[in-house]
Amino acid sequence: MTLASTSLTQAQPPHAMTGQYALVFFHFSQCAECHHFAPTMKRLEQTTQLPVYDFSFDGQPIPGYATPIPTNSDITAAFFGDLKNAITPATFLINVSNGKYVRLSEGNVPYTELLKSYQALRADVAIMESLQ
Repeated sequence: MTLASTSLTQAQPPHAMTGQYALVFFHFSQCAECHHFAPTMKRLEQTTQLPVYDFSFDGQPIPGYATPIPTNSDITAAFFGDLKNAITPATFLINVSNGKYVRLSEGNVPYTELLKSYQALRADVAIMESLQ
């Protein structure tokens, strides 16, 4: 899947992108599961050393993610099709050069499961080629 290029330029993370890949994290400030998942996402961020695009459906922060990027209709449509299809928290691996991405997780998954998903994606030649 590809994220519209206009969305990437409109939604820059709070720090410079250093490399080809980044993590994308969708949440909603009133989502208890998102609050529980945030430390897990921070841990993956630290483990992978990848920057994070932190998107909030209501534009509000959650602990650990103080300056979220508010979603817009283009971003929501690109990742979920329709807002009613969005399950939060949700994570993706994205190629920041071209906007192609793949889903890592939906819901409040444990760190071991999230890391396993990330490692499996990175080891899958077909998936990594599809992100090129």
